[in-house]
Amino acid sequence: MRLRTRVFLLGALACTHAPAHHDATLQPVDSLSAVDSLLLPPDSAFKVEQVETPPWVLSCPRPDYPPAARASGMQGRVLVQMIVDTLGRPEPKTISILESPGLDLSLSARAAARGCLFGPARIHGRAVRVIIRMPYYFAVRR
Repeated sequence: MRLRTRVFLLGALACTHAPAHHDATLQPVDSLSAVDSLLLPPDSAFKVEQVETPPWVLSCPRPDYPPAARASGMQGRVLVQMIVDTLGRPEPKTISILESPGLDLSLSARAAARGCLFGPARIHGRAVRVIIRMPYYFAVRR
């Protein structure tokens, strides 16, 4: 068995979009917990803290604010977790909602996350799969 030594740097992913309607905005993602293991099996994904170059947002559609949620005054943060593949695309089956004030906002955030495109995370210049968390904020503006 051959072991490779790797150096991992802490990285952060930021979404920098100017709000279109000032209702649903993207904010920087939260970092994941501390590194549990430096060497991962080939079928798993790295954590943001383990990569030299974290993924960065190239494009990400703004989530729709569902009319029923807006009318009822539902607002808050939806925290989405997903794996970004080596081409910078979210893997649809890995998109999950970690926190949400309601189902309508969860569905909207999940649909927006599916359409994102990232620059891929890299280790030693090689693109790798990485787990990220991205919050979507929904607020009713008066």
